[in-house]
Amino acid sequence: MSGELICSHAACGEIVGFSAIGGVDHDPYENTVDKFFRIKAIYPAPWIIELPKELPDPIRKPLIASFESYWANKQLCANAIRQSIEALLDHHKVSRTSVKDKRLPLGGRIDLLKEIKPEFSELFELFRPFLNAGSHGEEIEIASLLNVFEALEIHLSQVFDTKSNRLDELKALMKKASESE
Repeated sequence: MSGELICSHAACGEIVGFSAIGGVDHDPYENTVDKFFRIKAIYPAPWIIELPKELPDPIRKPLIASFESYWANKQLCANAIRQSIEALLDHHKVSRTSVKDKRLPLGGRIDLLKEIKPEFSELFELFRPFLNAGSHGEEIEIASLLNVFEALEIHLSQVFDTKSNRLDELKALMKKASESE
């Protein structure tokens, strides 16, 4: 089945197209009937998380692609998130190559992040199994994928939100001013 959805927010009213499957699952052993409806594609896809306005395109574009692929292919979605994470590691100044000029895999780059930004390393280490599952075609649980999205949203807001960055600048200025008085 396919159709259109219209945003109910008066200022928006955006129309999106979708395709979905639906049906009934009957379990004769439990004597139950479950109806289901699953969206398989939606365009334009709604954003699953909020992205900071200041987010650089190399990080933003794969995330938007992950929102589009989320509905049809969880592995493809996770792989798009992985591309975004690779770009985020670039932003954090983590090298793509080893000292021997060989390409570093994601795990090697996350290991380097521990030296450069240890405060971020635990989160990136937790991302690793989900991102690897996407690259290797393994099954990914929807709840786990949504947890990765939410954790990434929080991290991105901490790194790219100019208001929180400005607060740090203001605190430093106030500290400096109070020390000189």
